[in-house]
Amino acid sequence: MFLLVTTSSTSFAGGPMEKGRFLQILLDHASVIDLSHDQVGKINALKIEQMEALEKLRQEKHALSQELHQMMDEPKPKRKKIHQKISQIQKIQEKMMVKRVDTKLDALGLLNEKQKAELQHIIPSQRQHKKADQKESSARPHSKKQKHEGQKTLTPPIEE
Repeated sequence: MFLLVTTSSTSFAGGPMEKGRFLQILLDHASVIDLSHDQVGKINALKIEQMEALEKLRQEKHALSQELHQMMDEPKPKRKKIHQKISQIQKIQEKMMVKRVDTKLDALGLLNEKQKAELQHIIPSQRQHKKADQKESSARPHSKKQKHEGQKTLTPPIEE
């Protein structure tokens, strides 16, 4: 018996914050946005702190996922305990999302109004790239069912 657990790495807001890229976009465009050395230092510190916090959460999530897989491999999987484990994993995912959003808000708080306005010129171009990628991927089949229509799949039974 096997269990496939998928998680999304996209952010709450999507776009340039996806996969934690917002801070990198700020740093990559520091001269265009006219960031001071102090602002660059604070953004780098936020980035390091976020990376460390998210890595700790990823490790916790991985350990919980391993436990979930072990539970599923038991001769008689216990549905209630499996659901509890899934809830624990979802709580970790929520913490990760909150951390990403809080870090973005902290970074935006370091910018003045002129810098925020300049950032708005950069972010739409990043979103356009993402939209183009999404259009390209939407032309491809999204599921095995679409790829192999008519092919039957078997799902193993799970006991209560």
